Amino acid sequence: MKPGIILVKKFRGKPPRSMEPLGYRRQLTWPEYARVRRGAAPACSADKWLIYCRGGRVFFRRSGNGTLVYRVKFSQKGRGFEAVEAHVNADREQLDPLPQQYECRMLDYLIDRLLLGREAAFPVPEGTDLERAAVLERIWMGDAAAGSAS
Repeated sequence: MKPGIILVKKFRGKPPRSMEPLGYRRQLTWPEYARVRRGAAPACSADKWLIYCRGGRVFFRRSGNGTLVYRVKFSQKGRGFEAVEAHVNADREQLDPLPQQYECRMLDYLIDRLLLGREAAFPVPEGTDLERAAVLERIWMGDAAAGSAS
C-alpha cells in the first residue's frame, strides 16, 4: 500500500443500496488523524484496499471491484479526534453480513495496519481454525497480510 494523499474521482463499483450504522468508537491524536486523512492507495493488484478521505469522511473500498465497505466520520474532540459516525455496507448482494462487533474490530485493524503502519493481529471470526484464519487474512489483505512478502 502506498500512503499519501489520495485523490479519487470515479469508481467502478456500484454504490451499496444500504449502509448500516456501526457502533464504532475510536480516538485519534492529531498526528494519527493526519495519517488517516492521507489514506492509502493500492500499489499493485495484490493490495486489496483503497482508503481515502472526502467531505470529512474516511471511505474504505475494496480496490479490485470498488465496493464500499466502511465509511467513518471523525470530529475534533478536545486534543484529538473521535469517530462520531460509522457505517458498514449492508447490501447483501455486495457483502455477506458480519456481526457488528467483528466489523468494528476489522475497522480498527485496517486503520492500525494500513493507515497508521502498526503491527496488528488480524481479527479472526470466533470459531475459525488457524488454517482458515490465514486464508481469510490473505483474502482481506492480499500482500499486506502478516507474513506475506510485500
